[in-house]
Amino acid sequence: MTGELRYTFTGRWSAPGRPTSWTGSWRAGGTRGTACWDGDPTAEPAKGHVLRPYKQEPDPHPGRSRYAGLAEGQEEFVTGLRTGRPPQGDCHDNIRNVAMVTAALESARTGSRVAIV
Repeated sequence: MTGELRYTFTGRWSAPGRPTSWTGSWRAGGTRGTACWDGDPTAEPAKGHVLRPYKQEPDPHPGRSRYAGLAEGQEEFVTGLRTGRPPQGDCHDNIRNVAMVTAALESARTGSRVAIV
């Protein structure tokens, strides 16, 4: 990927062992540290690096609470269908994720880099 970035994806819908929330458990590691998500974000700097304070982004959905579980997500989806308002987590937010996963699979299959356009 651009800038020598390596992307690795491993996942399954029904993994054995410890269960995770329906929103999953994520870990991203880089040369400056590791960031994790399993309901609460955490970060750990790599040796010799310092974490900078996170600048909070404005809420893209002011006045609406973020859903915390499957029931709230389904309610948001149905409300979107009834009102025409795009629901939180609209597929347009995730299309680049699908492209990245598809490219990662193709890269693994062919053993070469795959451009995401």
